[in-house]
Amino acid sequence: MAICLSLCLALPLLVQQPEKATKPPPPDMPAFKQPGADIVALDRNNNLWIDKNPKGRRVIVRATVCRQQAILEEFMCMKNTKEHEAILAADIVPRVFHTALLAAEAEPGSPAKFDPEFKPPTGERLDITVEWKQDGKVKRAKAQDWMRDVNTKKPPNFNFVFAGSQEIKNPVTGEMYYLGDEGDLISVTNFAGSIVDMAARSSSVDTERLLEAFSERIPPLDTEVFVILKPAADKKAKATSTTPTGKQPAATTQKPK
Repeated sequence: MAICLSLCLALPLLVQQPEKATKPPPPDMPAFKQPGADIVALDRNNNLWIDKNPKGRRVIVRATVCRQQAILEEFMCMKNTKEHEAILAADIVPRVFHTALLAAEAEPGSPAKFDPEFKPPTGERLDITVEWKQDGKVKRAKAQDWMRDVNTKKPPNFNFVFAGSQEIKNPVTGEMYYLGDEGDLISVTNFAGSIVDMAARSSSVDTERLLEAFSERIPPLDTEVFVILKPAADKKAKATSTTPTGKQPAATTQKPK
């Protein structure tokens, strides 16, 4: 649990508002204008915020559309990592994203485990929505509505959970390495380093991956999108060992990256 300890120690620094703010004001979007919102920017690029409102803590991420057509492993990845298999890319630091979720009082669980048997990700359920402007109008959707099953062509019904990634020791240097730095911000394929993952079992074989981008619902490439993550009211999501379509999968061979 060293990762939780080190990140928790950083919380006061992240949520403390300086006396003389030098950062630009929040974007002109409804996500930042909810009644009682107490918005604090958490990074120098002004791409990550927390709403400290105790009645509805949220994390907001500025991202851009990087793919409209793809077989998906990520809903949102870190910029310059996995854009070829993600819908959104965000120019943020994974550790700060993790810490922001902790500051929003989300409880981390654990990423998927693969040995000696598969165990799906656990953690507090997160409701994830996206907000963007298109044709002069603000639009909003659930993250799941931007994906679909390649067979049924319908959006999946799984939950997202705050898996929390993990730290491992470098066998050569002995230093601890945070797997979230590989860019798995919001995954839809189970990875050992996923910060947010789906509470379901995903396939490990390319031809068996069942989720693709729902192209008709995704705005044009490079569209600015605000991803809103909120701890769910019912707290814990019940993980399942089925695929997003409810089918029992074949035994997985996927290993941590």
